[in-house]
Amino acid sequence: CFFFFQAEDGIRDRSPSRGLGDVYKRQAPACLDGSLPDGPETVTFLVTPVDQGWRPRAGRLDPRLRESPYERKHPLSEAEQQIQSVAAVVVLAAGGGTRMKSRTSKLLHQVAGRSLLSYAVDAATALEPVHLCVVVGHLKEQVEAHLDDIAPHVVRALQEEQKGTGHAVQCGLAAMPDLHGEVVVTYGDVPMLTGDTLTSIVAAHRAEGNAVTVLTSFVDDPTGYGRVVRRSGGDTDDGGIERIVEQKDATEDEQAILEINSGIYVFDVDTLRSGLASLSTDNAQGELYLTDVVGYANAQGGRVGAYVTGDRWQTEGVNDRVQLAAMSREMNRRIVERWQRDGVTIWDPATTWIEDSVDLAPDVTLLPVSYTHLRAHETDSYLVCRLLLE
Repeated sequence: CFFFFQAEDGIRDRSPSRGLGDVYKRQAPACLDGSLPDGPETVTFLVTPVDQGWRPRAGRLDPRLRESPYERKHPLSEAEQQIQSVAAVVVLAAGGGTRMKSRTSKLLHQVAGRSLLSYAVDAATALEPVHLCVVVGHLKEQVEAHLDDIAPHVVRALQEEQKGTGHAVQCGLAAMPDLHGEVVVTYGDVPMLTGDTLTSIVAAHRAEGNAVTVLTSFVDDPTGYGRVVRRSGGDTDDGGIERIVEQKDATEDEQAILEINSGIYVFDVDTLRSGLASLSTDNAQGELYLTDVVGYANAQGGRVGAYVTGDRWQTEGVNDRVQLAAMSREMNRRIVERWQRDGVTIWDPATTWIEDSVDLAPDVTLLPVSYTHLRAHETDSYLVCRLLLE
């Protein structure tokens, strides 16, 4: 076997042997070249048998890099990759978006210079899933052409008839090979959702041993959202979720609940697959509700947990032009504040709009005008933007 150290400095572990060997901690020894490592005294060691598919890595290693001096003789199988990574992310992007009243797909409308769908794909990609699937339907030609531009690698699944979110996920699973591990489900019209939040949900799902984990939030006005009904009383009072009730099916008491379902989930794939098979259209909308998989998981003895975010914007979708404008204002407020904290002077944030892809140098000053819009474009200069005064 061999030893290698990993200084506990918060840098992501990129070692190919992560999770495969025994882990323990001890005082730091000398590095591979005989020097002592920088940083904390305590380091983490992984012990991995060389004769189980490993070989020495070619080339000289920098002892400050978190890389194993050994590499795999053969690539991981798809099943092995799925055990270490999320098996799949399914982005639901098939809805009609009729409230936008547009000839353009709702998902192609922009916030801060980028399509709604591009944000969803970026957040999903941050999980580094084995498979990334986008379920298309309404105006699929437009959506697929856009995916060709921004993410040609994603799997596309077609939901020809919109029969509910459960049916949409069924279409997504049918477009991928057999999966092992976890499936994350998100939406294509939730641009504030971040990859960091998805990563945290997956971590909570694994730590709690959940069959299903739901991203939830508390809001002042839950109208239109599914309500989260928590377990209460008896031996099942573990803080988990008992069921999710859609707005049209909720009783008066259930409609008073302020914790809402974002529609973003992590599922154990076996629970998801069997739960989808059990769905019924016996509800107010005559659709296959993905939320009913929560009830199925509980009935099978699985735990359904909640990951509550305090940032309600990460659960907000865009369904009409009013919501699009509100989302644009909030996104711009965050972009402006981020640049201010990074050393950019903005005299009048209220009239300054900066697109997401813009790059600004420290000590840039944006002067107040009637309207300032910074938009990214290709340039060799350090300040990658152009100033449009309208």
